[in-house]
Amino acid sequence: ANDVLTVSFHRHEVGFFPFPAGDPLRRGTGDGLGYNWNIPLPAHCSDEDYLNAFRRCLRKVKDVYAPHVAVLCVGADGLANDTLLAAQGLRGWRLSPGGIAESVRFCAALMKEEKLLVLGGGGYDPVRTARTYLLCTAAACEGARKGLVEELPEDVPRHEFFDRYGPDWRLKGGENMSSGDGSEGDDGECRGRRSDVLLSVEEKEEYQRVLTDGEKIVELLGTFVKKVEMDKKMGVERGSHGAMCYSELQEEESWEKQAFQKNVKKKQGSRRRRRKAC
Repeated sequence: ANDVLTVSFHRHEVGFFPFPAGDPLRRGTGDGLGYNWNIPLPAHCSDEDYLNAFRRCLRKVKDVYAPHVAVLCVGADGLANDTLLAAQGLRGWRLSPGGIAESVRFCAALMKEEKLLVLGGGGYDPVRTARTYLLCTAAACEGARKGLVEELPEDVPRHEFFDRYGPDWRLKGGENMSSGDGSEGDDGECRGRRSDVLLSVEEKEEYQRVLTDGEKIVELLGTFVKKVEMDKKMGVERGSHGAMCYSELQEEESWEKQAFQKNVKKKQGSRRRRRKAC
């Protein structure tokens, strides 16, 4: 349906959940064509790069689509060293609790005149996930009560699982949310940290390639939705405007399809070589 626009930020790689559901080329079908967008971000993604993509994308969606209600599902499995990914030997993101909470704060500020529902999803390190969701809850309330994050106690209150929060038993890690309003100049006091992991030359090249692809998709999203919404206002028959606008952008996004298919073949070839070596 075209009355709901879905935008998803996740790591996209062959064999990595939610592949193939998170394919950047999957844009919806029928009336909903063009209302499902997957923004790929690289392994080891830092707070800074995640927040840059998140802010740019949400500003475009707000300006063009003008939603009445936003549902934000926050996954804490993007935290650095998430235990589930580490146990499987997979490369995830390297976000901090403060970086994730800043994305919630930004969305809440952007949607201050509309309704916002914040949900949790994912996160397999119980202690760090609990800290993250505490900060996200406070960040979501910043629009109604400024300075709420700063009012949180520094130490974890005693409770049944108190021992798990050692050795420092700190509730916060020095995170500081911005008091901005989500406008173009609001990049937050918590600008995000760069990844502190050392990458090989090949990993750096892949990181930049995926990041660049994600940025191009963000630009396409704004262009596409703007075309669709203009057609709707002009009275173009329901169900046809998505297909019309999609065909207009096929040539523009040919780079995306070629790059994605090339990456799939590269990954599959690499896995075949590893199996032969075994």
